Amino acid sequence: KSYDILYCGRMEKSKGIEDFINVVGLLKRKNPSIKAAIIGDCPTTYFKYLEELGYKLSCWENIHFIGFVKTQSMMFNYFKASKLFLVPTLVDRYPSTIREAMRIKIPVVAYRTGSIPWTNNNGENIVLVDHGCISQMAAAVEVLLGDSEQQKKLSQAAWQFYEDEFSCDKNTDRFISGYK
Repeated sequence: KSYDILYCGRMEKSKGIEDFINVVGLLKRKNPSIKAAIIGDCPTTYFKYLEELGYKLSCWENIHFIGFVKTQSMMFNYFKASKLFLVPTLVDRYPSTIREAMRIKIPVVAYRTGSIPWTNNNGENIVLVDHGCISQMAAAVEVLLGDSEQQKKLSQAAWQFYEDEFSCDKNTDRFISGYK
């Protein structure tokens, strides 16, 4: 895997991009070789702010800013090249990127925001941390990066949850039921 952690989404404060960079900064203290990737489009002025934040936290050199990815296939390649997917969103209902990560068996660490906790109603499928708690997210990532068995267990549970809730067959059944 090329990256330890991945962020994918709009580059704005409410989506938690600043928290992601702060998590990288905390992780770098114990693991100087941490590798992070960011996928998403970013206005130039905000990018400069994020870059300054990364330099201030001495972690910008650990972050690969990929930018906007033109195809979903290309995006999935970055997901597959990552050990963990972080969802530090501060305001969201249920990010589609969580479903995408679950589908391709990438463990997810997310804030308890919106409907995200619903993912764990039937057991632990993703790791949830308190909303806005950067240190808790960094600690959860650190534990998971050091435990490949837990990564596999979460990946498999999340994939099964995806199949049970979001698969094509399940969505088709719901669609037909809705029409009836």
